[in-house]
Amino acid sequence: LQPFLRGIIFNNSAGETVSFNGKNEMEGAFDIMNIVTFPNKSFLRVKVGQVDNDALEARRIIIHEDMIKWHKGFNQ
Repeated sequence: LQPFLRGIIFNNSAGETVSFNGKNEMEGAFDIMNIVTFPNKSFLRVKVGQVDNDALEARRIIIHEDMIKWHKGFNQ
């Protein structure tokens, strides 16, 4: 996985560049999204958290579990 991560660069939802440094640590921040799919095949993206290695340690990964909508097929 580590060699793969070295070449990954993408933009987060704010348009900021996210990449991994030489120590395979993420640089930048990105949102954790939940994609809610409806019966008519439409979908809605809902931000349910964020990962930010530049934040204080206690705030590097934030997940709002109450905002996650699980597909009815998942029971665990």
